[in-house]
Amino acid sequence: MLIDCPECTKPVSSLASACPTCGYPVREQLEARRAADELATDRTSRRRDGELPCPFCNGRGFEMIEPEEEGERALFAWCERCEHTGRIPRVVSPRGSWAVAATLVERFVAGELDEHVDLQFVGEV
Repeated sequence: MLIDCPECTKPVSSLASACPTCGYPVREQLEARRAADELATDRTSRRRDGELPCPFCNGRGFEMIEPEEEGERALFAWCERCEHTGRIPRVVSPRGSWAVAATLVERFVAGELDEHVDLQFVGEV
């Protein structure tokens, strides 16, 4: 398929890596546009789909803290991501399935977040 080069507006194949007239990186631009379109579709298609064991604390509701010194006792900290329950919301989208911290699930479903430390990809849909 022929498209207009974004730089010089001459016709160029959509399969070309660069415009033969001006050298503009057509393939990179098309891939970036496709990725942006996929992300936009993903953001509008997200929905909650139940819960799953929290991958951050392995479904326990707490995380073990290794002692700093030999001979000290191990401690624990409550898992804030699952709010100490061991269960976490599951969100599905065209890109896959996500474990999302309870405090962030509404923002993630609304498309306001994409990358965050409290999100974990858990599999293909």
